[in-house]
Amino acid sequence: MLSMNKNNLIAFTLLLIFLGACQSQEVEEVERAGKKASLPTFVLQTLDGEKVDSNRFAGKVLVVDFWATWCRPCISEIPSYNDLYSKYQDRNFQFLGVTMDSGEADNVRPLAEKFGIRYPLFMGDAGTADAFGGVEGYPKTYVLDKAGTIRKTYLGNRPNKSEEIDRLIEELLAEKS
Repeated sequence: MLSMNKNNLIAFTLLLIFLGACQSQEVEEVERAGKKASLPTFVLQTLDGEKVDSNRFAGKVLVVDFWATWCRPCISEIPSYNDLYSKYQDRNFQFLGVTMDSGEADNVRPLAEKFGIRYPLFMGDAGTADAFGGVEGYPKTYVLDKAGTIRKTYLGNRPNKSEEIDRLIEELLAEKS
């Protein structure tokens, strides 16, 4: 019979929490169509230290991906997100990569280069996550319409996620403002 002392039980519990924080399979997909809201209010910091207010993205279809440099499912999404960014960057669209729990910008910058990230990256914090209703794990991706309404939320990674986001972006770009 396996017996655990208090320290082992705490360590085991923390391991389960850590493993749950970075999902390789989709855990949840929530559709909030029809729920009217305004663009979440947040201030992000670029890797170069520039402050960017959420108002800069008003009126655009927006994909906001909360990720971490140590999260393998997050990293596996980068090529498809590069493709989405390239496809839509000249339209009324913005993709934001918001890195969380990844250290300072000086730690993130070389990893972003190594991973080949071409879309804009920002340093996130609890306030940014709270503006979107919380981030309970990585990757967590939000798709917002031009009015700032969160239309779809994805937690984790799964096959065809990028294709679904691509179709949703097309639909949202076609909607009248």
